[in-house]
Amino acid sequence: MLDSVYEFIRRLVLGGKSRTPIYDSMLKQLEDIQQCLKEVKEELTFDKEVLLKELKKRDLIINAMIEELPDMIWFKEVGGKYLYANKAIREGLLFDDNPIGKTDMELALQAKKRFGDENHSFGEICGDSDTDVLEGEHISKKYVESGKILGKMKHLEVHKSILKLDG
Repeated sequence: MLDSVYEFIRRLVLGGKSRTPIYDSMLKQLEDIQQCLKEVKEELTFDKEVLLKELKKRDLIINAMIEELPDMIWFKEVGGKYLYANKAIREGLLFDDNPIGKTDMELALQAKKRFGDENHSFGEICGDSDTDVLEGEHISKKYVESGKILGKMKHLEVHKSILKLDG
């Protein structure tokens, strides 16, 4: 694209006339500008590649750390559907390898079908705390959520916060 712009300007400047020192000087300036733009473009492309590699590396490190934590970590969208759930919550509470896009109620019903009504009740009332955090716009709030997991009554201390993207 830079070459075509350069050619267009060169033809415009010359306008079918023979070359003169002024025109030659202007063309030389255009060539210099074109070369500088090419160099800037190459540097930006290189910088972008370096930044993308660094972001990928950080994502891998953070993901590896979060996945191996014994604590349950998850993110949900405003409607209550999971955006992310680490290994601890997937295996220890949700019993779903891919809960992304599902709600607590959907996952609780799946677990009930799998383990039976008497063995699993967790997740049926968790939506109330989500609503409370959202409506109160709490930065951090602690809840104790209870229910049966694999036939045992469990009480989990849950710390919930709102994370807003783009405002």
